[in-house]
Amino acid sequence: MNNRALSKTWILFIIVILIGIGVLIRQHFKTAIGTLPEVEEISEKGSSDITSKNKTFVENGIVFKEIRNSYDETYSPAIIGGKLWYTATERDKYNRGRDHLIADGKEVPISGEDVRIECLKALGDKPAYFVSYRKSLSSFEDYLQYGDKKYKGLECPEFRENGVHLWDGKVLVYYRGKKKLIVDGKPYDSDKVFFVKMVEGKPVYYKDKDGKQELFYGKKKIPLYGHDPDYLSDVVVIDGKIALNFYYPILCSSNTYCSPGSGKIIFNGKEIEDPRYESMEHIFKYKNALAYVARTKSGDYVIVSNNVEISPGHKEIEYPQEIDGKLVYFANDGKGYSLYYDNKRKSNYYYLIMSNVVKIGDQLAFIALKEPPPPREWGEKVIVYGGKEFGKQYDTIANLLDYNGRLMYEGIKNYKRVIVLETTKEEKNKTKITAHPIERPFKAVVVTANVGHIPKSCLNTGCSFQRPFMKLFIF
Repeated sequence: MNNRALSKTWILFIIVILIGIGVLIRQHFKTAIGTLPEVEEISEKGSSDITSKNKTFVENGIVFKEIRNSYDETYSPAIIGGKLWYTATERDKYNRGRDHLIADGKEVPISGEDVRIECLKALGDKPAYFVSYRKSLSSFEDYLQYGDKKYKGLECPEFRENGVHLWDGKVLVYYRGKKKLIVDGKPYDSDKVFFVKMVEGKPVYYKDKDGKQELFYGKKKIPLYGHDPDYLSDVVVIDGKIALNFYYPILCSSNTYCSPGSGKIIFNGKEIEDPRYESMEHIFKYKNALAYVARTKSGDYVIVSNNVEISPGHKEIEYPQEIDGKLVYFANDGKGYSLYYDNKRKSNYYYLIMSNVVKIGDQLAFIALKEPPPPREWGEKVIVYGGKEFGKQYDTIANLLDYNGRLMYEGIKNYKRVIVLETTKEEKNKTKITAHPIERPFKAVVVTANVGHIPKSCLNTGCSFQRPFMKLFIF
């Protein structure tokens, strides 16, 4: 019995010693990891700038930076007066969020609890945005802020930023569900209004008046020439002359539309008729003249201006426009959509085009959807910028814009948004030493030495058992 008791005592003693050794080793690793050389987290996204918490990464030789700062999300970027404005969300441990408005790197004071900010937009050189905050335990208050003016009782419209505009120095808000135009905080018309678009600073809309439909451009009534405004697809004004484009889809059966339909153009009070074409649509201004996409009798599409075909024939043409005096459009010839600049193909083939073309510096950029691999229904969404694809590390992307000649967009990963900004071209042979503690020491990390950098294994606060270029797993 004594031998058995002695054996149990020794076993317990050995277990205690092993536990103590384990605690010491764990504590040593905790100290050592906090003083490692430059650390690159194992991630598909890229390296992190630990000091500012704004991650940087390299894509196609260009360095990008996430503008996150201390916030959980950043989104809705807008360039107002040459300065960057955006909305940011900060969440507590219960995942409750409060929105903040950031202008040129500084927070704009907005009082209230549970603040929500939506539809940030530049109207002229002033910001416009909607604020919702908790007024009491059971009620919220909404208002629109435009510069130093506040319009109470207004909330972000269904069209979001596309439903907010500036008309003769006054804010116009369109609520699609209510069919209401609000101008300078007040209803513009007592009748139900159907807003079409803004054209050269004036709204185009129509309404039912005494059983008849009336079309307006600003405060001026425009004849419909026997057409139905419900099928008004676009409006262009050229030297004070108004062009209306109506598109009538062909209904096959059971509310299913056949493609293609029929497009008609009324320009300066007259319908454009050309026996060469079966349909005319997608009107736009090109070299201060009316241009449009026409469908030939063979089924191909061409771009026409001043009765002259200015593009070759394609199976489909979308988003025609003029950039720096050149014709820009997307065309599909059976393999997918490609960007054409001055009638020259400038991109790969893409399954679907998701945005118009934006000029950033001396490059063209747009958002496209790649061909989905089977059995997926949707492909990868990318930014095509200077002929190369960007934004692949995010689940989806949005809000493509030009910030002082640099690409800026909104990346979304795991349902969290972040603003991404192009910074510089990738710098090679750069030496850097950092020794900042990482936020979560007990996770998989990899230590990376830059060119010319021989990291120490012993630093001022302790020695590390970890060697460069090796993975360390702690459980």
